[in-house]
Formats: sequence, structure tokens, C-alpha cells
Amino acid sequence: MRLRMEQTDQILHLELFQLGLCRGKADQHCRQQKCGSFRHLVWNHRGKHRGRVRRPDVNVLGTRNLGFVGTRRGIVASGGVETDVDGYRIHTFTSLGTLNVTQGGSVEALVVSGGGGGGSRRGGGGGGGGISYSTGISVTTGSHVITVGGGGSGGDKDAATDGTNGSNSTFGTFSTGTGGGGGGSTNRPGVAGGCGGGGGGSGASNAVTQAGGSGSQGFSGGTRFNAVAGGAGGGGMGAIGVNSSGTTDAAGAGGAGLAYNTSGASVFYSGGGGGGTNSGTPAGSGGTGGGGTGGTGSVLATSGSVNSGGGGGGGGTVSGTGYASGNGGSGIVIIRYLLN
Repeated sequence: MRLRMEQTDQILHLELFQLGLCRGKADQHCRQQKCGSFRHLVWNHRGKHRGRVRRPDVNVLGTRNLGFVGTRRGIVASGGVETDVDGYRIHTFTSLGTLNVTQGGSVEALVVSGGGGGGSRRGGGGGGGGISYSTGISVTTGSHVITVGGGGSGGDKDAATDGTNGSNSTFGTFSTGTGGGGGGSTNRPGVAGGCGGGGGGSGASNAVTQAGGSGSQGFSGGTRFNAVAGGAGGGGMGAIGVNSSGTTDAAGAGGAGLAYNTSGASVFYSGGGGGGTNSGTPAGSGGTGGGGTGGTGSVLATSGSVNSGGGGGGGGTVSGTGYASGNGGSGIVIIRYLLN
């Protein structure tokens, strides 16, 4: 083991990590004093000792020791896919895993839940997955379970069913992202979630307004007004879902997500899905951040992007025949901290 030595008034101070042993000439002259998890060795050039070390960081002369060679002072952890970017250690989880901490410290955490599925048969777009973002989380030694929420399922194309909500993502007991709300099916409101699902389109000239679902961490889904066929867009973390036009059959676009640089680059997450409509009518585009595009009958809706938390696009119809809605995109959990 390498030692770092400090010569002060002819006193040689040595500091070893945990149960390190003396090496070289110090074997004959040093005295060991255990303080906490350290052993401190004090030796002078005449082979005489100078008192007892009473603090782990202060030597017998009252001056601060220089510390250890090659010893990490910040957090030490393992788990997920590990990368080092711009002085940060980054742990990325795309499925169930564990952050194993052997030396505690402060971390930054981005927790993105699964997006909601799109509603069927001129359905509203699914809401983006809710996001919990925190800095300065103090993590202790031990194992912290990471769960990554899956996206919700799109509604049944053969029946008027809402999309299901995405699943939550969690970082131990520290933070939770709430799954995005499902899009409403024909003549049904959007479902509440981390970001709300869009209201479903109309059928048979039904003029009853269908509101978007509320968002607990992001924005609400858009509202379908009047007797128009298009479903409204799902809400995103950065913007409300776009309403159906109210005057044409065009569907509403999904709300935009938010960008974070926790991965080492600026990436958008949790955009809402676009609403679906009838064949030959413009469907709603997906919100920035992985939101799926709505369907227009045989032009199928798309699902939210994998590990984005994007909402799925609402399904479309052709002459009364329904086509598949998009599923929500799965979430992601990213944890990073400064390397020391």
C-alpha cells in the first residue's frame, strides 16, 4: 500500500487506509492508534513517539493530515449501465435493477415513468409518463431498488376502450414517477395520470365535450369539443395536449415533453401521444419527447418511443372499422454524481 507522508518539525506522519500495515523503516518506530475506520502511524526521526492521535484528520502537532493516496472521498456505487461523462459517473437503468452504494453521498436522479396508451376508435392520445427530477439526494450505503415502468397498452381496436395507464418508475424510497394516463376512446374523457390522456373523439354526431385527464406531475390532456371525430392529444411534461379543433375532424397533437441532461446530453422525455381520427383526416402528431402519432384508419397509430416515457397515439377508423392504438413508451431511471 502506498503512503503519503508529511515532514513537519522532523516528525514523519503516515496515514493508512483501514487495516493497512506499516512498511519499510517505519516498522521499527511507529505506533498505531485506531480512530474510527483508520489507523494512524506517527514516527519521528529518533524513533520516539509524540503523543496519541485523537482525531482521524489531525496529526499530533495539530496540523491536518494529507489524506490517502488513491482513496475515493465521494460516493462509490455500482449498478445499471455505468458511463463517465464530463466528470460525472452516470448509472442508467432501463429495467429492474439495484444501485449498490458502498460509500454514501449526494446524487442527482431522473425518474421517468411509462407513458399511457392511446384510446381506441378515434381515441385521444396517451399522456406522457410523469417525471420526478431531484438534485442533492443524500443516499446511504446499501442496496436501493430501481423499478422502470412499462408503457400502458393501447385500447382494443374492436371495442371502444380507453388506453391503460403507464406504470410507475421508482428510485428506492427517494423518488417516484407516476405513469401517464390513458387516452379516452370514442365519447370518453381522457384518464388522469402523471400527464393526462387526451379526450376521445366523437361518434354519431355526439356533441358532448370530452375533457382530457388531469396530470399530477405534468400537464393535462387536451379536450375534444363538439361533434368532431378527432381525438385530443395527450398531455406532456412540458405542455398541455392540443384540443381537437372543434370545427373539423382533425385530431389534436400531443403536448411537448421536457429536456434533461442527466444522461450527459440534452434529451427530451415524456411527450404526449397524438389523437386518432377517421381515414383521410389529419391525425395528431406526437409531442417532442417520444410521443406516438395518432392513427387515421389504415395508417396506424404509433407507440411511444422506448425508454422515453412518451404516450401512445390514439387509434383511427375507416367506415366504422377500428385500427390499433399505440402503446405507451417505457420509462427510464438515470442517476449521476460527481467523481472525486
